[in-house]
Amino acid sequence: MSIYDQIAKLPPEKRAVLEMMLQEQGVELSQMPILPRSGNEEDFPLSFAQQRLWFLDRLEPGSPLYNICSPVRIRGELNVEALRRAFELIVRKHEVLRTTFVNAGAEARQKIHTDYKPDFELIALAEEADIQQTIRAEAAHSFNLEEEAPLRIRLFRVKAGEHVLVLTLHHIVSDNWSTGVLIREFMEFYPQLAGGKEVRFSPLEIQYADFAAWQRKWLSGKTLQKQLDYWTEKLSGLPPVLDIPTDFPRPAYQSHNGDYITFRMEPQQTTALKSLADSHDVTLFMSLMAAFEILLLHYSGQDDFAVGTPIANRNRAEIEPLIGFFINTLVIRADVHDNPTVSTLLQRIKETMIGAYDHQDLPFETLVEKLDPERSMSHSPLFQTMLVFNNAPVGALKLPGVELELIEFENKTTKFDLIFNFMENDGGLDGKVEFNTDLFTPETIQRMIGYFKRIVSQMCAHAELPVEQLSLLTEDEKEDVLRASRENSRQLKAERLLIPAILDQCALRPEATALKNKNTEMSYAKLKAQIVRTRKQLEARGVSPGSVVAVIARRTPVSVAAMLGVLAHGAVYLPLDPNYPDERLTFMLEDSEAVLLLSEKDLAGRAGEILPGENLELIDVGSPASESSPPFSGEHDAA
Repeated sequence: MSIYDQIAKLPPEKRAVLEMMLQEQGVELSQMPILPRSGNEEDFPLSFAQQRLWFLDRLEPGSPLYNICSPVRIRGELNVEALRRAFELIVRKHEVLRTTFVNAGAEARQKIHTDYKPDFELIALAEEADIQQTIRAEAAHSFNLEEEAPLRIRLFRVKAGEHVLVLTLHHIVSDNWSTGVLIREFMEFYPQLAGGKEVRFSPLEIQYADFAAWQRKWLSGKTLQKQLDYWTEKLSGLPPVLDIPTDFPRPAYQSHNGDYITFRMEPQQTTALKSLADSHDVTLFMSLMAAFEILLLHYSGQDDFAVGTPIANRNRAEIEPLIGFFINTLVIRADVHDNPTVSTLLQRIKETMIGAYDHQDLPFETLVEKLDPERSMSHSPLFQTMLVFNNAPVGALKLPGVELELIEFENKTTKFDLIFNFMENDGGLDGKVEFNTDLFTPETIQRMIGYFKRIVSQMCAHAELPVEQLSLLTEDEKEDVLRASRENSRQLKAERLLIPAILDQCALRPEATALKNKNTEMSYAKLKAQIVRTRKQLEARGVSPGSVVAVIARRTPVSVAAMLGVLAHGAVYLPLDPNYPDERLTFMLEDSEAVLLLSEKDLAGRAGEILPGENLELIDVGSPASESSPPFSGEHDAA
């Protein structure tokens, strides 16, 4: 018997004192058994996740956003009374399905009702009725959580021998895993009742209210701080928003208007992705996460962002058979800042996910509250995109005498900008992309799905390539883009040249920030000094206007200043990516007939290796320029 089991067997008063002492000493109590309540309480605390949904429900009463709707078509001779009684038994077994919520002073409480009949209706539909519209209406019908239990059962009679069952639950008492539990128990109870048998089931050892009380007790003090310390370190400095190009301007207030598009990754591509995962000792989900991060990197140009992903949070045996809101959301920070290879990215994601799994108990709601990130009404905090891999056990939909078919209904809401959903099916992956229709058009999402598939194929074929070298476009698409560019080209008459315009800003706002990246920033005064310095370096080496000057540097303010210095001198600027292979860089230098190579100081060794001949000189562009550099007039010199 473990020490936790021994503590659990103590009388309640002694156990409470001992637990308090252990928590003050920082002893981890998350392995303490969840114990059933004594039986004399009238109401119970909400779990952390429930508390957040209760707050949102109070903030926007009547919102159907957190309704979970499951429609099923039933063909055959259905025993309606057996169906109704089966759900009565499920509600009797799971207290959370007969729970209402109330504000009690400073906090909300949940109240369990002992004598409760589920909200069940049998409704006959007209033959011309639109079943999709009927389902949408049910899904859009909100719950009054203070007055009614958060479960609604509607059985629609379409015609003789055909019904549509629509189960609607509020997320505050359910999640995807819970839906699987409910379906499995219905599959167990209905055949017995339809056959005239009495159903017997063993009472649950604990109920969801017991879990909520247990969670409130152990996730506090030093235990809570330990979890918070991990996530605070992981998410420190995270940009508040992932800036993906959108079809429409982001509204000032976040809407949840949505739509979805389904797609399929065929068995051949799925098998290749599984092989990639196996060869790198990662899961299929981690491989999908890598592809998703690469897609977002290419779309946004950002190398620092986060992706949300749900986790069942059923890491204890005693809560696996419960219906309730256990699911948690993990914030996964992408690590693509140095253009890693696909193989390296997979290992980084594995390490990140293992760390997140080890600290999955901290509710997302608590994380947001404690981190207090920069808030905006236009987008959700910490992340705006989500990746979902649905592997919750559901079981086959089989009943004697009837055929069952899940109905995919047109849900017109979404909680985030983008949600990529995946589920394994028949050797392949069924995908669904939910998107905010105030930001994206269906055509954009269709292209995005195609690009995602292309990234997966390239990952499987070239795991050694840096992620920025994976291409979203096919060769035909690239040619189409170039052709359109040529056809749409037109003459533009600029009133001012680029360099003089920038130098005017340097004179007007010398102390203002001109350039900034994750680690450094440069004022307009320093920008002007760096431009002048680079131009004088070119003059001193006799570089004539029109000559090609190459620059090998990372994406920093100094590299931008070097580019502007080259252009100010009238030379042709050739950027060299340090992540390219040496052979390619050498070819670019030779093919362009570059006369000079500028390099950051810490890349000088690499630059020296790619010099194609003795006539090409290497100079350092990265040392800081003086604020008192000589003046640079502008119009004449920039010509």
